[in-house]
Amino acid sequence: KKAFKELDTYLQELLDETLDPNRPKQETESFIDLLMQIYKDQPFSIKFTHENVKAMILDIVVPGTDTAAAVVVWAMTYLIKYPEAMKKAQDEVRSVIGDKGYVSEEDIPNLPYLKAVIKE
Repeated sequence: KKAFKELDTYLQELLDETLDPNRPKQETESFIDLLMQIYKDQPFSIKFTHENVKAMILDIVVPGTDTAAAVVVWAMTYLIKYPEAMKKAQDEVRSVIGDKGYVSEEDIPNLPYLKAVIKE
């Protein structure tokens, strides 16, 4: 319950920020800007509410995180099934990151084998 309440609060703040008349004009409109314009115009025969806007934002955001998680699960499954591929990916990662202990975004261009595994 607490997580949903925090998420709802965050989404409401996002909507309020988008509707703020003092907000600097953006060069390009976001998906949220478009939804809020529909909210303001009310072009439908049924009322389009803040709750509808929040639901549409979640419809876009949540499946994206689920898809990313599914990619990781399948990549790990593949690597478990093919230990030689796992070893090659591990060696590549270790050689690129060294003693740093984590992969950063700057490291990604230097990890072609790992990128190929994820794409596969």
